[in-house]
Amino acid sequence: MNLVQKTAPTEASASGADDGVREFVERGLGILRKHLWTSLLVGLTVAAAGAAMLWFAPRQYTAAARVLVHQQAPQVLDKVKDFREENRFNQKSVEMFYNTQQDIITGRPVAELVVERLGLNEDDDFLGPAEPDKDGNLPTPEDRRRIAVNKVQRITTLIPSPQSQILRIEVTDRDPSRAADIANARALAYRDFVLALRADLTSTTYDWLEKQVATQRAALEESEQAIQDFAQANKVQSMSVSEWQNVTGEKVAELNLALIKAETFRQAAQAKVSSIDAWLDEGRAAHAHPLVAEDQAVVALREHVAEVEVEIARDGERWGPRHPNQIAAQARLSALRASFSREVERSLASFRSAFSRAQDEEQMLQQLLTKTENESLQLGELGVQYNRLRREAETNAQLYEQVLRRAKETQLARKLTASNVNVLEAARRPERPSRPRVLLSALATLLAAILLAILSAFVLDLLDSTVRSPAELSSFHQLSLLGVMPSMPEGVESRVLVAQVAPKSAAAECLRSVRTNLLFQGSEQPLRCVMVASASPGDGKTTLCANIGATMALAGNRVVIVDTDMRRPRVHNVFKIDNDRGVVDVMVGDCSLDEALHHTSIDGLHVLPCGTVPPNPAEMLISPGFDALLKRLRNDYDYVFLDSPPVLAVTDASVLAQKCDGTVMVLRIGRTQRRYFAEALRTLRGVQARVVGVVFNGLDRGKRGSGYGYGYGYGYGYGESYGESTTGESPSETGNFAAATPSPRRRRG
Repeated sequence: MNLVQKTAPTEASASGADDGVREFVERGLGILRKHLWTSLLVGLTVAAAGAAMLWFAPRQYTAAARVLVHQQAPQVLDKVKDFREENRFNQKSVEMFYNTQQDIITGRPVAELVVERLGLNEDDDFLGPAEPDKDGNLPTPEDRRRIAVNKVQRITTLIPSPQSQILRIEVTDRDPSRAADIANARALAYRDFVLALRADLTSTTYDWLEKQVATQRAALEESEQAIQDFAQANKVQSMSVSEWQNVTGEKVAELNLALIKAETFRQAAQAKVSSIDAWLDEGRAAHAHPLVAEDQAVVALREHVAEVEVEIARDGERWGPRHPNQIAAQARLSALRASFSREVERSLASFRSAFSRAQDEEQMLQQLLTKTENESLQLGELGVQYNRLRREAETNAQLYEQVLRRAKETQLARKLTASNVNVLEAARRPERPSRPRVLLSALATLLAAILLAILSAFVLDLLDSTVRSPAELSSFHQLSLLGVMPSMPEGVESRVLVAQVAPKSAAAECLRSVRTNLLFQGSEQPLRCVMVASASPGDGKTTLCANIGATMALAGNRVVIVDTDMRRPRVHNVFKIDNDRGVVDVMVGDCSLDEALHHTSIDGLHVLPCGTVPPNPAEMLISPGFDALLKRLRNDYDYVFLDSPPVLAVTDASVLAQKCDGTVMVLRIGRTQRRYFAEALRTLRGVQARVVGVVFNGLDRGKRGSGYGYGYGYGYGYGESYGESTTGESPSETGNFAAATPSPRRRRG
């Protein structure tokens, strides 16, 4: 049970979807059936036009040549480059390179080479007949050349291979041999153009390099001469400035060392002199100073003096002071003491002299060091200038060498004829035309014919502004659908009183539905007097009015059908009765109402034709006489049905609508224009008329175009101009009722 409950919605939705698809397909098929002949005509026309174009289309032949394009020309000389700098090719640069090559192949310069080599500007078969301009002048040779170049570009197609370096050059022309020649010429012209372009660029580069060689040579010579002048001006010819700086540095180091030694020696000498001066200042004997006492000469003289003193002392006891030996010894002692004193003084002077010499040497070394350091600083400044001149000379030398080497390489590259373009496959004369493609074109033509045929049917259906189905009733606001009348089938179409002659037919059932809906609409406000109207002629309101009246009468009601269309009366044609007496005659007093009334074969159904056509129908309808007549009919009959003129044709319907209890609008599916029907509704509502509903007439249930489909059933048409003669109607317009005869009026009991 649960399974059934779960699957039921799914099955219902699937069934609804199938119904929607089925309805959509049936609707489309109905549209195609409706416009079948038009669609066939469009399809056949397109197919015939396509076949003619295919038959008479000129045959075109396509020849193709293939070229192999390298990113660089072959390297035939080792370490010799051409004018282009080597670089690493990335994906973007490769793509840019091949895009450039494609632009060159399809460019105008290559096309001009092809025209020039093949003489296409002189080929009348290639250019076609020369046509004069608006002034009558024939094309000049330059014009012919331009036309030929443009055509070569137009007939050439370049197809690059996505996975290789091969480019395919296709040329399409009427002449197969000429197509092959142009393709081959384009490939060769592209190769030669690239060679010429490279040669031109190489020559330009070489000329520029030659100028740069001369310029760099002069710059190098000038920088070298500047170094020479600098060396001469600063007297550093024998050695470079850097070498002089090295020598000066070594000299400064040596002087620093000598100065340190001299300063040490001077300090030692100064210490000795200071010690001696302090000794003497204390009043001590100079010879007793340790430094003086260590003097060998002083030591020797002191020992000699001591010996002489010992000798004098020894011999003085023996010989006495006056002895010549003693006297000689005393003299010798005095001389020794004098020598000793002098030697002590000399020793002291030697210390002072050594100190003075140490001071002088220190000062001399200090001055020499200062001088040498100044010279070193000057050499540093000269070194900066020298290094600048040297670097400039070295830079100029390097530039000169590079430019000179590049110039030599470019000179060699000028002589190279190797190209990066190779003609891989020459074009051959095609044997079969490439265009038109017969099978593909025929299939395309057939498909286009079918599509346009179908499209034409749907376009015609979209352009159809008529009401095509009761589903469009929603566009007419505040209207009730009273019923939908089908198209009358063949055999019943001539018997218009369907409810009498075919009570079990679909049309009779539809009429009974209209009757029921009218009774329902009159439940609150009775509908005793009903006007049956339409927006325009030809909607079948007269026939429908007769059938509604007949259906009401068959239900046991007393019904009268009044022809109030005083411009083109038609009710008498429907019932096949005379129109010599009627509404107008009763109003003017030419006859009585009983004399004008006609009864029919249906009990309770009477007909009041129009009678004499008046010159002023609108005035007749608004006259008191018509109101009195209508009041009398209301009293005598249960229902009064007025067959009115079309609403938009004249104002009569607007006048009648105000005198009735309600108005039933009739429209014919597939014939009544939407805008006309909407305008008719606005007109009726403008006079405060009560529109109780609408009856759709002419539904063809056998056709499903545009929803419900439609066809033409019973009814009548008004023609082009309203108010023409009432004679000459065809049976299909009026139907064929049983003859109605005049009958005495029967009042309601």
